Amino acid sequence: MKKILAFLFALPLLFACTPDHLRISMDSATVLTRDADVISDDSAVLYGELDPGMTDVSLLTVGFIYSTSETLTPASLVQAERVDSEPGYTYEATVSGLLPETDYYFCMYVLQNGREIRGEILTFTPAVPLDLALPAVDMGTVVNGKNIKWAPYNLGANSPEESGDYYAWGEVQTKDVYSWDTYKFGHSIDGPFIRYSKDDERLVLSTGNGGDDVASVKLGGKWRMPTEEEFMALVNSCQWQWIEDYNQTGVSGRLATAQNGHTLFFPASESKSADISTFANSGYFWASTRDAIGPGYAAFLYIPDNVPYFDQVRIFYGPRYYGFPIRPVTE
Repeated sequence: MKKILAFLFALPLLFACTPDHLRISMDSATVLTRDADVISDDSAVLYGELDPGMTDVSLLTVGFIYSTSETLTPASLVQAERVDSEPGYTYEATVSGLLPETDYYFCMYVLQNGREIRGEILTFTPAVPLDLALPAVDMGTVVNGKNIKWAPYNLGANSPEESGDYYAWGEVQTKDVYSWDTYKFGHSIDGPFIRYSKDDERLVLSTGNGGDDVASVKLGGKWRMPTEEEFMALVNSCQWQWIEDYNQTGVSGRLATAQNGHTLFFPASESKSADISTFANSGYFWASTRDAIGPGYAAFLYIPDNVPYFDQVRIFYGPRYYGFPIRPVTE
């Protein structure tokens, strides 16, 4: 009886508006459409959240409706995949075969007891994805017989001194808050994790359409995030110099010089995390490899400033929810 009364008092909260989005309810289930993430000129990832209330989520059919018409008529349907762990219910679906530079409208839907519940209709426009205008830089990094070439700047940046976009490990969209509460695959350092866990033994992020490697998803082709081993090869084969004012831009960072004379600049870029402080004059860049022992951690390249006795570029492990930039590689 107490649980029923508590639920009745909580009902008004289900109808509360959240910034930029509207929650729409029927019975006890609540559907929230989230912004889509365009990943190429013909594909996108659709997102949404479900609060099943007192309904058994296994009895619900969850998907997305999308169309070039604002009225969603005619429309296409795609089934959604649940991508979080308890206690959240976040869903996504990848749609392809879209028309570039065309406005699409979509919403998340749930079938409950034969009735359809729809979220708010949002819109997105496929466009040519971010591409690196400069050629990949050959730093002489050879790993497992493959010549690994490096992007001249970070994902989402337009020049070497820009930090670019920040991502949690394995996520393919940016966000306002980076914490365990908002992390896609789990909500604590000990898990459980729905992917890249001790159970599935997956150590490296998946690539390609629908994968979890954001560089692969955003850039396509053979572009991807570097592995821990590839970062280590770069660290060991280069000379690293601290630069206070790179190209007179006022940006500090480390310049890596390869034996072949080619260079890469890694700008200082502090972490975006809800509950930690990092050194503003240091740089942090995700690798695609998680910690084999503790699945809640993943490898990253650490670029220190010019502090004496602690100025060596190295690989560390950090909680997967941290927000770090990405430096893509290709083969």
